[in-house]
Amino acid sequence: MGESLAIAVVSPFAWPPTDEDGREVALEAEALAARGHRVTLITSGRDVAAMADARRRRDAVSNGEPEAAIAPAGSILVMQVGRALTAGPGRRVAGPIDLAAALETLLSLVPFDIVHLHEPLSPSPALAALRHATGASVVTFHRTSQLAGVAFVRPLVDRALGRVALRIAQGPNAASTLAQILPGEYVVVPPAPDPALLEGTTDGPGDAVLVVARDRDRAGVRFGLRVLRELGSAPITVLGPPDAPWRTKAAIPLALRASVRVIPDTGPEARAAALASCAIVLAPNPTDDDAAIIRAALERGLVVLAARGPETEELIADRENGLLLAAFSTIEWAAVLRETRGDPALRARIGMQAASVRRDWAAVAADLEAHFVALRALDARPSPVRLLADLDVRIAPGQNAAAILAACLAREIGAVALIQTGAIDAALAAKVAAPPELTVIVGQEIRSAEGTVIALFLDAPIASGTGLAEVAAAVAAQDGLLVAPHPDSPDAPTPEALRALGPGVAAHALVSGPPAAAVDEAARVARGMGLLVLAGSGARRVTEIGSPVLRMLPFTDAASFRYALADAQVVRRRRVLLPRSPRPSSQRG
Repeated sequence: MGESLAIAVVSPFAWPPTDEDGREVALEAEALAARGHRVTLITSGRDVAAMADARRRRDAVSNGEPEAAIAPAGSILVMQVGRALTAGPGRRVAGPIDLAAALETLLSLVPFDIVHLHEPLSPSPALAALRHATGASVVTFHRTSQLAGVAFVRPLVDRALGRVALRIAQGPNAASTLAQILPGEYVVVPPAPDPALLEGTTDGPGDAVLVVARDRDRAGVRFGLRVLRELGSAPITVLGPPDAPWRTKAAIPLALRASVRVIPDTGPEARAAALASCAIVLAPNPTDDDAAIIRAALERGLVVLAARGPETEELIADRENGLLLAAFSTIEWAAVLRETRGDPALRARIGMQAASVRRDWAAVAADLEAHFVALRALDARPSPVRLLADLDVRIAPGQNAAAILAACLAREIGAVALIQTGAIDAALAAKVAAPPELTVIVGQEIRSAEGTVIALFLDAPIASGTGLAEVAAAVAAQDGLLVAPHPDSPDAPTPEALRALGPGVAAHALVSGPPAAAVDEAARVARGMGLLVLAGSGARRVTEIGSPVLRMLPFTDAASFRYALADAQVVRRRRVLLPRSPRPSSQRG
């Protein structure tokens, strides 16, 4: 163990976890914290109090307190940043809108050393949000079945994965499959068994059988019991899907119902109870994700018969260290099961060999830590310093610019766009008077024949009353930028008029004034479409300056401003309250 890293573990699975993938993420977080790291688990949930606490921490981060989202050394901070949505029986994923907004804030403003995203191809905005990460980004693929739909969004996935520093697969076969579909380098970090599935002793008879069949169409149940029915009576447990256990019972032949117990898979406790009841485990359905249960069964020394597939081939190397069979081949399964149940010595030998596979989550955390430290060494360059920019502060002719500049410095604003109506003299004077640590952009609100627009980076005023095309040409002649005003502005040009200008419109002012979730979400959508978005307070009084702002790279001219704008993040901060005037002494009670 070395340096304590600030690690963000981003999970698309809801908290508390109910399925195996969610449990693996939680176990990873616990193991990394046990090695002294500061682990923030960013997820979704349905705990109202926990979501409120996460929102308070997120607001604190937006107000310049990034430590509010960093756990103390050796501990885990779980942040439920959105409401979980049901994605099937016993499975919940994060809601996209809340999670997208939270990830943008947390990953861009909190100085995490490592951002580790699990299951990047799940229905979640988390992969796209990695572009906001200031630390090294890592992704772990849990299920290669998620690759089926990649073709439809391949360009977006390739672009997002291009920003990832490390890709992790959970086995060599998975890494090979991933490399064929999503070309790149993959490292293999196998997970460990869930400790909850190892609790208790195996108390079933030597010929007791567990059928793992959690598929909702019950095909695995029917096949497993068809095999067992040919072998005569024996204690049988079925670990079925979590919903509608009566449907699983209905799939059991009448001849076997007296000897079959059904356990709905409601979580680790149910899985552990099922494993404790048997000596032989059948995993007959290759489409069911049984890797976690098979891994635990091998660790317990149970005999496992599994349908042959990429994941099971990695878990069970050959016939002597487990039994891989053709999926849904009744004759083969019945013959192997008959031989296994009839030979206790064979069961003991196979079980001993299976139990020789030893790996725990401390080893997983050590492997991950080694990769994380290596990434930190490669990315030891200092991150570029970003500044806060209020890109819409209104200045009236003759207004005292010193008060505006002082307010910007007090609010730690590093760049401000001062916008006048029909002139730029006051903005030019403020630019001359500004200290070196404050960049002033000279802007003008121009009333064209088709509506009002904004121009930035001007040296001379632009005449009003001309056509929008003429205004755009005059701005371009000064190497300035033409900005479409906020759509709610009373005299904004029509969308058709703006579209007619094409690339002549450099950016869109979409975020301003008090918080509005719909407005902020529209801005995120616009940025996702490749539009450059401006944010500014729209302040007409000095006490209104500084929220919302953009956190962006420094710039020196219009060209570098456009570059910095493409990678900027919207930040909302508390506004400064107006000081209360003291009442005259005669009015005090």
